[in-house]
Amino acid sequence: MVLSAALKRSACVWCLASRKARVFFAKLYPDADPESFKGSTGWLRKFNLRHGIKNTALRGEILSADMSAVGSFREELQKLVESEGYSRDQIFNADETGLWWRLTPSSSLNSAGKTRAANFKKAKDRVTLLACANASGTHRLPLMLINKSQKPRCFKHMDMNNLPVHYYAQNKSWMDCRLFTEWFHERFVPSVRKFCRDKGIEEKALLLVDNAPSHPSSATLHSEDGRVKTLFLPPNTTSVIQPMDQGVLDPGKKRYKRKLLSHIIMENESPHLSVPEILQKVTLKNVVYWISAAWNEASNDSLRKAWKHLLPESDTPETSEDSTPSSEVCSDMVDMAAPLGPDVQEAFAEWFDSDSSDAGHQIMEDDEIVADALAQGNSDDESEEEEAMEDCRSVTPHEAFNALETSLLWLESQNTDPAHLLLVKKWRDTAARMRQESLRQTSITSFLYRTE
Repeated sequence: MVLSAALKRSACVWCLASRKARVFFAKLYPDADPESFKGSTGWLRKFNLRHGIKNTALRGEILSADMSAVGSFREELQKLVESEGYSRDQIFNADETGLWWRLTPSSSLNSAGKTRAANFKKAKDRVTLLACANASGTHRLPLMLINKSQKPRCFKHMDMNNLPVHYYAQNKSWMDCRLFTEWFHERFVPSVRKFCRDKGIEEKALLLVDNAPSHPSSATLHSEDGRVKTLFLPPNTTSVIQPMDQGVLDPGKKRYKRKLLSHIIMENESPHLSVPEILQKVTLKNVVYWISAAWNEASNDSLRKAWKHLLPESDTPETSEDSTPSSEVCSDMVDMAAPLGPDVQEAFAEWFDSDSSDAGHQIMEDDEIVADALAQGNSDDESEEEEAMEDCRSVTPHEAFNALETSLLWLESQNTDPAHLLLVKKWRDTAARMRQESLRQTSITSFLYRTE
């Protein structure tokens, strides 16, 4: 019997995977009998199903985009869209990227403000982001942000559900199958259903994702009724056809970095704060609001145009608002940093593209996999997190009322949108009611415990 090339490759993969499983067993359980674990094909099949592992091409096998696969997938997608009756409102793409969120000073700059030189890429300064939007550009989900700690100190008195991002924790800040599955069922499916109901269209959707190892199989990525499902892009085609990679993720990170640089320039006007001191005070709370604002600043039109290689439209121009070459944007922002000195400009130029190739998931060596498996559940959020300390005390209703009253008086003297005034007034009135309730409760308590 002559075996096909694909079948031969599949047999080799299963053999190597079984052998690798036995190697990991020996490292994880050094005192166990090596012969007690066989790594059989039945075990491997169940392991793959349990962890959502799918058969994908090795990332290093092909260095250039597979254009033949691109053409075939376009035809497949078009047939699926026509047969299932999906509109552009119902077709989504989600993709991850890493963000090194703190500009790290160069050695020469750092020596002026600190005695210890900063390591450029520290794990605590990195988060993974996942962006998701539909092909019409009419619906985008809040960014998913993955950090190391469950609840960093800067969020001590905050309800994490009130953040403008979907916050998740993973001990290395990477996307993994568990987190992606949670996001899909807990965030994506409910959001899409609500969007379809509000728009008066059928509650169904198709999510396109790439074949990253952090994505589980399509067998687990569908709603209970099967009306929200997933389709995987062909391996080695994401640089060409994945919408979030076509002028969405990268410009969003550039907008974030411009916000951080603007913050540094503004704070540097204080004669008592050096650039390293300003950076040390930047916390993940700042990052959450800045990156969320950067995501919301992407226009609906730019989100729609990102699909031009998958769902081309005859009326869609080839240019978009985010088509400025990266080198030009970097040069503009480096010039913007000129008042901060040449050291900051140098550090910014290095930092600007430091995360451009960060795909948001980790490829680990054997020893790293074993160490990660043994360390699960033993991390200490407080000891791991080394954020700048900030005022984490709880704000009283009385303090909130005074602050909002002052803010309202200031806004009334400015050229302000009336809607903004009404919103601040609403919160001021809410603080006033809570202050009154607090005073009433204090009065009752004092009466009950009076001893004279």
